[in-house]
Amino acid sequence: MFYMKTIYILILCVLFVSCKKETETTIYKNLIIKDNITFATGFSSMVKFRGVIKENNQELIYFADPVSAKKIKFFTLNGVLTDSISLKELSLLGVETDQLIVKSKDSILAIGFNEMYLLNRKGNILKTIYLKRINSDGDKYTFMYPKINSFYNNLNEILFFCDWKKNLHKDYNHYYEGAFYKPKVLKITKPLDTLKSTYQYGDVFYKNISNNPKTFFEIPTISIYKDRFYMMSSYSNMLFVYDLVTMKKIREIEIASNYTPIGVSPFIISDNKPYYTSNEYHKLHLKYGFNRYIFLNNKNIYLLNYLKYNNGDIDIMKRPFSILKLNHNLETVGELPFQDLVYRGGSFLVTEKGILLENNNLSDYEKNTYTLFNF
Repeated sequence: MFYMKTIYILILCVLFVSCKKETETTIYKNLIIKDNITFATGFSSMVKFRGVIKENNQELIYFADPVSAKKIKFFTLNGVLTDSISLKELSLLGVETDQLIVKSKDSILAIGFNEMYLLNRKGNILKTIYLKRINSDGDKYTFMYPKINSFYNNLNEILFFCDWKKNLHKDYNHYYEGAFYKPKVLKITKPLDTLKSTYQYGDVFYKNISNNPKTFFEIPTISIYKDRFYMMSSYSNMLFVYDLVTMKKIREIEIASNYTPIGVSPFIISDNKPYYTSNEYHKLHLKYGFNRYIFLNNKNIYLLNYLKYNNGDIDIMKRPFSILKLNHNLETVGELPFQDLVYRGGSFLVTEKGILLENNNLSDYEKNTYTLFNF
């Protein structure tokens, strides 16, 4: 009798664990609005060249390839192609487009290394704007446009990441000793007016999370909503809120996930190890959970966090993740895990009808297949 009870209990435990695991990894299926929405681009589009705009009260998803296909294609939320814009004029000038800001089909800003180019819906270059990459203190930066969704693409104020390169007047023993004390955000007001444009740098961001310089390799995540912008670092579990006018921090809260601890422990600066390879940073980040993206709409703030991964190596785009949803009072509303490697966390778009996530198994170089979720 005792033996039979033991077997029975073991069977129940196995069933419980199996059901629990199934529920945790596939709970998102209950929130699917529409599955397998295919955008037949005909070319490969990097994630940074995808986004959402609104035209005539209709949301459109765009995919671009400024290098090979030299096009931007626009689709409805159902995957129907509506328009295409040529980027050949940029290519003929030899422009290496690093980012695109698509406010509308008539206002497209292509960002190169030292310049920005304003294009219309015919792909004609209307204006060239030269970026001032060296500030008054002699600090030289590379500017990078963050992945911001359609709810804030305002060409009157553009927020950039600042990637500090060097100071023209001072040398540092280690790069990260200098970079630690430099701002990570730049706001350019009236960027299309070269006579009236102003450059306003933010504060020293990494002092929020450390008292001393460390090898903070990853660039912080950032997103804008109305008169505020939000920042997180992969090396911290804190969400920081800034005033867009003053560029000063106004609030911070601790972020907690039910599926992973958040925050990478960075490498220490050492004379014995002057630098680390990208593969070493990649392996370090596998050991921790961390925030990768911040997205906002009129209702919610979405924090996409990669989960700690213990099963060997994996491409970061295919890594398990969760989406933490907050309201605009910074109160946690819910969290949705994606642990079965079906969806790609890095390919995440926010629409008014829900969130779009790309399917790892169904997308290829000619098409991108997404699922729309009600979350």
